[in-house]
This record gives sequence, structure tokens and C-alpha cells, in this order.
Amino acid sequence: MTPSPTDTGVLILAGGRGERFWPWSTDARPKQLLPLASGGRTLLRATFDRALRVVQKPGDVVVMTSEELREACARECPGARVLGEPMMRNTAPAIAAAASVFQKSTTFAVMPADHAIEDEAAFAADMTRAAELAARDPVLVTFGIAPTHADTNFGYIHRGAALAPRLHRVATFKEKPDRPTAEAWLASGEYLWNSGIFVWRRETFFSALSARHPDIAALGDFTWTGGDDAFGAALRPRFEPLRNSSP
Repeated sequence: MTPSPTDTGVLILAGGRGERFWPWSTDARPKQLLPLASGGRTLLRATFDRALRVVQKPGDVVVMTSEELREACARECPGARVLGEPMMRNTAPAIAAAASVFQKSTTFAVMPADHAIEDEAAFAADMTRAAELAARDPVLVTFGIAPTHADTNFGYIHRGAALAPRLHRVATFKEKPDRPTAEAWLASGEYLWNSGIFVWRRETFFSALSARHPDIAALGDFTWTGGDDAFGAALRPRFEPLRNSSP
């Protein structure tokens, strides 16, 4: 089934703490709130603008950030739901917690708040294609970036079997390599930079998560229908015991 605009959402992860661009970025103004995108926009605002291309209304966008940054993020994402984590637990718990506000049948994308993507129309087309695939089949879709050089600061995706034009299975995810390994991967043409962008159905995500991290997957039972201001306090008892984990 092809998803309609009403059952597609976007989750923006905006919980960074401002360490990479210090002293320009700070805890109160981390990278995603710096005006580094085209037109003088912050990276978060540019991400929100891209998200609006694939949803029906701003309220279909959820922003997950720290409690301290909720007000600043809300200014950059008018009309979005802005939730605050009670404490940092890395990306997998953040995604699982934020997914509590989506309906069980929702297909949603996960976007980091600090990417710079200039061709927004092409990105939206690829995102729509990914959402259609994830709504139809129980798959986890991720986006890879064709590497331009041997970079040791990024994780990599090893491409598996081709399924369709520009669509492959993932053979393996690789952590940040040393220089010789990165050069070998670049020369092979089989590796992509890991973008950290994902698309999946809510139920497919929790099913996969339960196989590796059942404690985090238990957040799938946390369905939040209250106000955004109270989200962090309601989440705290479930969130605090969890360990840091990436998907």
C-alpha cells in the first residue's frame, strides 16, 4: 500500500550539545541552531523545511531535543511537536521514545537536525520513494551517501545485493575506519557514508529493535497522548534506566 500523507511522519533528532563547533556553538546554541544552511537558515530550520515536503502538515513533524532546547527548537519549527528528553540516552532510545506519539500504523522518517542538503526536491523524491517501500514491506530503509574521499570520521554502509535502481540491501554497517581501510573502501566502490537517515513503519522498527534491545523496545508500550510540556517528566521513569545505544 502506498502511504497517504496522513500516515507519514518525520522525526527530527535535535539533541546535540554544541561540542563540535565550540566556541561558536555552545550548550545553549549547538550546531543545529547555527545559521549554516542556505539562505541564512539554521540547520534545524532547513531540516524542518525538508520534512514539510513529505508530510501533510507541520504537526506531523516531531522534534526530539533536550528539555533545555525545547523553546529554541520550537521557534525554528513552528507547528511541529517538540519533545524534551529527560536525559541523553543516544539515538535508539530517543527514536523509541519519540515514536510514542505516532500512531502504530505510521511510516516515519528519522532525520538528524544537522545535515546540509541543497537539492531539497531530489531529497523529497527519494524520501517519498522510501516511505512507499517501508509502508508496503516490513523493511528498514536507510540512506547512504556516495563518498567523495576516504574519510575516517564517518561510519560506512557496505552495499549488498541490488534490488532496484539505487536500492540495495545492506550487507553490513561499519564503524569509523582507519585511513588505509577508508581508502580501500573508497576504491572498492561498494561502500557509502552512513547518513543516519532512516525510514520505517513504527511497528517494523519496534519489531527489529526488540530482537537486539528488548529493554529499549519496551518503550513501544509507552503511548503518549498528553501535552508536549509534560512529555519529559512522564518519560523519565522509563528512560533513566536505559543505556546509551544507537540503532
